[in-house]
Amino acid sequence: MRRHRRGEAVTAPQLLRACFLCLLAACQPTVSPPASEVVVTPDMAGREVHLAMGQTVAVRLNYQPGTGYSWVLLESDTSLTQALESSVSRPDSPALLAGGFETQEFRFKAIESGVARLGFQLVRPWEKGVSAGKFEVLLNIR
Repeated sequence: MRRHRRGEAVTAPQLLRACFLCLLAACQPTVSPPASEVVVTPDMAGREVHLAMGQTVAVRLNYQPGTGYSWVLLESDTSLTQALESSVSRPDSPALLAGGFETQEFRFKAIESGVARLGFQLVRPWEKGVSAGKFEVLLNIR
C-alpha cells in the first residue's frame, strides 16, 4: 500500500471508500444505555418491570408511621436480585410531618437474568398474621 505525501492527490476510489465508511458509521443505530435505576411506585402493583443485569430498582411505598404500620419485604429471589438498602424519606413541609405519610424505599440490584418476584406487606411488628396491605411486582431481568 502506498502512503500519500502531503500535497499528493487522492484517487476517486479512495475518496469514495472514505465517504462510504463515514456514511456507514453515521447510520449505525445508537443504543442508549438503560437508566441506572428504575423506580417502582404503588400504582405499578402487580406489573412486570424490565431490567438489565446490573441495573438497580427502587421500590417506593407510602405508609403512615403514626399508625405503627411499616412495609416489610416478604419475598425476593436472592439468586436473581441483591438487596442493597432500605430507607425512609419524610415530607419537606413541616405541616405534613405530624401524622402524615412517609415513603419507605427498598433498593435491589439485578444480578442474574430471569423473573424475580418482590413481595411486601404493610404490618405492625407486634401483630402476628395481620396485614393492612400488600404490594407485589415482577422483575423481568434480561
